[in-house]
Amino acid sequence: MFAEKFQKALMPLGEFLAKQRHLSAVSRGLMAALPLSIIGAFSQIIANPPITQDVMNKGGWAATIFGGWFNFAQSNREILTAPFNMTMGLFSVVVAFTIAYQLAKSYDMSALSSGIISMVMFLMVTAPIKNYTLEGGESFTGINSSLLGASGMFVAILIALSSVGLTRLCQRYNLTINLPKSVPPVLAESFNAMVPLLINVLVIYGFNVLCLSFVKVSAPELFISLLMAPLN
Repeated sequence: MFAEKFQKALMPLGEFLAKQRHLSAVSRGLMAALPLSIIGAFSQIIANPPITQDVMNKGGWAATIFGGWFNFAQSNREILTAPFNMTMGLFSVVVAFTIAYQLAKSYDMSALSSGIISMVMFLMVTAPIKNYTLEGGESFTGINSSLLGASGMFVAILIALSSVGLTRLCQRYNLTINLPKSVPPVLAESFNAMVPLLINVLVIYGFNVLCLSFVKVSAPELFISLLMAPLN
């Protein structure tokens, strides 16, 4: 009896959450990216046999059964882990696109343009191109990929929702480049996304610059530290 009453009490809340536009977009966006996690998990299983080098050195039945798998995985580790690096390693990049795509679609906006803008903003904030100097004095140009995987998922969700909100605000106040109807729709849609992209850069990337200037940490790092504060 208690379980039935509890379910009935929670049913209105569940229906509300299911119909809520932003939560629905997050759910649909994460579900769209689910195949990446499955393929990435299979790659990790193949690349990491259930045996260590110490067990191999000691020998025994485990080394006999899994020895061939272990040697194969060690010899081809870069090849075997490539699917994981390009799926789960870029999970948040994909999520930033899919959530924005789903939210824009619910607003009858250009889903593709909104997804691209969100993904670009996520990369701009979390993985800017920098010059790095090694101990030997050699320098190279690269990006920090620490937040491109699942660790940056909450940042990707926040940027996706914020980006679509800014783009929708631009469209509401007609802050877009409207071309004549004779222009092909694909080209017109590209020009319509220019001003919203600029506004996204000024607001989202500008906020990140302010965080770096005054707080000395990036906006994603600040957001993650606030989320982790209760656990610490």
